[in-house]
Amino acid sequence: MKKIFDVHAAKPERPYNAPTVDISLPAAPYELLDVQEQLRAANASEVTVQITYSHTSKYLNLLPIEHGGLYEVNALAEKMSSFEDWQQEAFDGLVKADAFKSDKPIPVSRLIDFAYSSECCHVLSSITTHKELGEFLVDNELWGDTEEMSEEVLAKLDYTAIGRDARLSQGGVFTDNSCVEQHSELVEAHKTLDYTPKIPDYVMLLKVSVSDYDGEMSAPLKLPATGETLDKVLDQIGAGSWQKPALSASTAKPLC
Repeated sequence: MKKIFDVHAAKPERPYNAPTVDISLPAAPYELLDVQEQLRAANASEVTVQITYSHTSKYLNLLPIEHGGLYEVNALAEKMSSFEDWQQEAFDGLVKADAFKSDKPIPVSRLIDFAYSSECCHVLSSITTHKELGEFLVDNELWGDTEEMSEEVLAKLDYTAIGRDARLSQGGVFTDNSCVEQHSELVEAHKTLDYTPKIPDYVMLLKVSVSDYDGEMSAPLKLPATGETLDKVLDQIGAGSWQKPALSASTAKPLC
């Protein structure tokens, strides 16, 4: 899963010398629990997160963002990690449009709603100027009655003005790669998401791998494990025995 945010985690109103943690999100459940442990936090509600860098949205790097909860921001990162290109454009468009309305920091809850509201937007890919937008509208018969217009008349149209008027009337914005227009109300996803910390179903997580002339085969192994699970992992990596010389286990992560 690709990383979306670099964040700085801390306990609010902490002493000057209290620990802080820098981590990239989305993160696995054991990694989030590890953050709580490093901060000496009894529960997730004691941890706040500041987004310090967005890997996928340059607009978030230009705007102030409110601090959020550790699991709340991780939920946002998980959703954004699954974006298709057009969904990222929709998200960026919603963020940019919102920035024109207010100079206050954006709440993480609103970013979550943006992330779940790509279907509420029209995304016109590769249209980034008023002239291109005007030409698109005319070519697709979305502006005026162009059926009876001759080629000479169409050539004299002010496509830049047509595009500008359309964008301003609909509240659309240009991103680096698209024109984005919100056509319906946002999905209020932040009200229904479950931010309850998920407890991993293992005590230790291993990456088990075996190497040969064809390359490396690897599989995750949760411990403790039954004999049946151990056999399945061997089958996954194509190893006949746990005694195979090239067999190794790494990336061990205990929960306690």
